[in-house]
Amino acid sequence: GDNCSTCTFVVSLIESYVENNGTINQIITDVEKACSFIPGIQPICDQLVAAGIQQIINYINQDLSPTQICTLLK
Repeated sequence: GDNCSTCTFVVSLIESYVENNGTINQIITDVEKACSFIPGIQPICDQLVAAGIQQIINYINQDLSPTQICTLLK
């Protein structure tokens, strides 16, 4: 459903921050900030942050796509 596209969007966002060498705390702050601007994605954002940004970063560093990462996080 919708959750899937929202998740891939948020993971793509995290990916762009990782590529800019953001620290984990910076990344969490930036993700929360970005999510607060977009109506409807806040719950998913909170869920992903709660699930562990570090885990998502690890997946990104293993070159997994956002879709693959979201499937793993389910």
